[in-house]
Amino acid sequence: MKQSHTLLFLQLLGMLLCVVLALFCFRSGTDEAHSEGVLTGKWRLIHLEDSMKVVVPPTSVVQIELQFADGNFTFQQNDADKVLTGNILSGDFTGTVEMNSKLKQGNLDVEELHVTENILLERYKNFDDYYLQQLARASSYCIEKDKLIITSRDKANLVYAWVGE
Repeated sequence: MKQSHTLLFLQLLGMLLCVVLALFCFRSGTDEAHSEGVLTGKWRLIHLEDSMKVVVPPTSVVQIELQFADGNFTFQQNDADKVLTGNILSGDFTGTVEMNSKLKQGNLDVEELHVTENILLERYKNFDDYYLQQLARASSYCIEKDKLIITSRDKANLVYAWVGE
């Protein structure tokens, strides 16, 4: 009788250990690319900081997000280029980003952005224009925990939160 209780306890302990190990592997796998500082993935704008003010998006209904992804590039683009896509309050944008590093910080150069606007949300155009102007002037980035900070040539900081892949 004592042997069956011991066997049952060991089986239960083994099953619990497997569940904990599986959860640990799943969780560490989702954060691995982000923790290494790779920009690939989706980021949501929290706010913009410049020397005069901190500006938050004027609505929480529409989220401003951008996503970095490796893409199918032409012969004119190098391996450090990434495709940049995103949405603004009044539409969407695409472009490419040239980076000098795949680490947690480095230089960043946003190539020409192509914007598709939605006339129905034109009341947000001033904010979108300011945001896109600062994004187009990006010069560097750094990743701190779950935040991406892109600094423009005007010394404005665009602060994003990590969303995921």
